[in-house]
Amino acid sequence: MTAVPLLHVSPTQFDTFANPEHGCPRKWWFQRVMRMPKVMRDSAARGTVLHAVLERWFKASADGTDPATGAPVDLYPAGWQRHEEAGKTYEMPIGEQGLLMQLVQSAIEQGIILRYPDVRVEESFQRDFDDLPVRIVGKRDITYAAGVEDVKTSKSRRYAKSPKKLHEDSQLLIYSYDWFQSLLDKGAPVPERIEVAHNFFCFDPADLLVKKIRPLTPITYASARQFWDGPLHRAAEQMLQLLEVKDWAQTPDPVGARACQAFGGCPFTSICTMRESPERYRSRFDNAAAFKVDY
Repeated sequence: MTAVPLLHVSPTQFDTFANPEHGCPRKWWFQRVMRMPKVMRDSAARGTVLHAVLERWFKASADGTDPATGAPVDLYPAGWQRHEEAGKTYEMPIGEQGLLMQLVQSAIEQGIILRYPDVRVEESFQRDFDDLPVRIVGKRDITYAAGVEDVKTSKSRRYAKSPKKLHEDSQLLIYSYDWFQSLLDKGAPVPERIEVAHNFFCFDPADLLVKKIRPLTPITYASARQFWDGPLHRAAEQMLQLLEVKDWAQTPDPVGARACQAFGGCPFTSICTMRESPERYRSRFDNAAAFKVDY
C-alpha cells in the first residue's frame, strides 16, 4: 500500500511560497507550519460567492432548469451573498452584490462562460510526487474535454494576467500537468496542448469588466512537465525542510520584490520588522471573533 504523503500543498500555497513577483517562503511558514491567524474580511467572500453562483449556472440545463427536476435554477437563492467557513459567516459587501449580478449577466451574454459538453465544476484533484512525500491537492474551477479554466476576481483590471504572462501562471501549470497526467493514467491519447484561460471579473464600479484571457504561448505537456519537475519540485523540497524550522528568523527571505506589499500588505510584516513577537501577534487574535486561521 502506498504511504499517505506527509505534506499536502495546494496551488495557492505554492503561489504564496514561490511566486516570482510576490512569493515568500516565510509567509507560507507562518500560515502553514505555525498556523498563524490573520484577518478575514467580508470582501474575501467575493470569490467564493461568485464561484457558487457560477456553479449553479453551469449545472443548469441550457434552458436554465435543473436537469433532475425541471424546475428553474435560481442563481441567487436566499443567502447567496454569504460564505460560511470555520464556523464563521462572511457576507459579501452589499455594494458588490449588484456588481456581481451585472458581471455574471455580462459573462453569460458575451459567451465568456460556456456550458462545455461534459463540463465539471470545482473538480477536486490530487497528484503525488514520485520521490517526495508531498501531494498537490486542489480544485479546478472549470474542467472540460479540451482543457481547464480558472475564475479570477479583483477590484482593478491591472491585476489581470496578460496573455503574454498567462502561460507562466503556476496554478494553470499545475492544473494542466494533472490534466495531462490523468489522460496518461487512463491510457488515453494526449493532445499536443491544453486549452486554458482565466475568466477575469473586475469589481471596480467605475470600470466593470469581465473577459476571457488566453495565453499567447500555449501550455504543452512538455512545458507543464518541466514546471512540475523544476520549480514545483524545488519548492516542495524546501517546504519539507521548513516543516522542521521552529524560529521564523531561520526562514528564507521573500522571493518576490512585492511580497510585503501585495494583496493589501502581508499580515506578518509586524513580526518581520521586529515590531512585535509571534507570541504577541497571536495573542491579539485570541479573543477576536472577526479573525480566523487561514491556511
